[in-house]
Amino acid sequence: MTNKERVIWLLFACVLAVLFLLSSTDLIIKERKSEIYSIAVIIEDSRDDHYVNFKKGMDQAAIALNADVSFITLYDARSSRQQMDMILREQQDGSEAIVVSPVQEMDLLHMMEQNQIRVPLVVLNSERTDSKIAAAISPDYYAMGQMLGREIVREHPLVCPVFLFCQYEPTGGSELFYSGVNGVFADYGYPTELFLKPGEAGFDRILTANAAPNKGIVVVALDQESLVETAAALSENSILAGLTAGLYGRGNGINMLNYLDRGIISGLCVTDDFSAGYFSVQYAIEAITKKRERGLVTLDSYYIRREDIRKPEYEKMLYPIE
Repeated sequence: MTNKERVIWLLFACVLAVLFLLSSTDLIIKERKSEIYSIAVIIEDSRDDHYVNFKKGMDQAAIALNADVSFITLYDARSSRQQMDMILREQQDGSEAIVVSPVQEMDLLHMMEQNQIRVPLVVLNSERTDSKIAAAISPDYYAMGQMLGREIVREHPLVCPVFLFCQYEPTGGSELFYSGVNGVFADYGYPTELFLKPGEAGFDRILTANAAPNKGIVVVALDQESLVETAAALSENSILAGLTAGLYGRGNGINMLNYLDRGIISGLCVTDDFSAGYFSVQYAIEAITKKRERGLVTLDSYYIRREDIRKPEYEKMLYPIE
């Protein structure tokens, strides 16, 4: 073998060695490591069954955007103090952003004013904006209430009493929803009465004591828990069902959609919870990386009846596939 051939073979071996290093190690070109963003999502309830579609959107965003998302429920439903403690705990444990559906907005604002929250905050189901809030994601609850009120008046042109059920004194989104729907009833002369914790008061006693002859009662649930409890009571008691001219409310939970499909719930106001879940993670990451702050993001609301559930434009939103 000549010297020229030896040089060629040596150069060839060097090229192979360089290619091997490039393809199998990071000695020459270091592999870019994807950053994983740690996000905590803290809701206002002790159950997560009303957040099924939201969680699907959240999980999809976590996969697509490289996030580690913790979904956290309260031990005690609607305990604002416990929720504030959880926010501080998650912040201390290393969450880079927090998504929260506040039990009491004022408690959250107080913590922000005291500079206790040092990570970006995305707020759900609140229309409040603040310089320290990266994004607020919410339906227009007042407009949603107005929409539902107009639909009920259209479906029940004979004036009948309207009972408004709520588990707690309406606050936040429930209060806006209540103002919207109650305002429409006042304009059309429908008498209304608000009942708190209707399940404890007894659905049978409330309805039988106040049913108008030959008219029945329209029931509007201001929160999802009241809606599910009322629907369950009507499904188990045909006498109560006969006294109720219609049951209405808001929410996308599977149990609510099942009651709507069975005809026990007459109409629902729904939103795209899947998109809300996806956006909450996306906006949290944008705040972490300081790309932008979104302010208030308003979700569209839709009124659906039993016959609308299987329509393609609603089916994809109500039963999203991850």
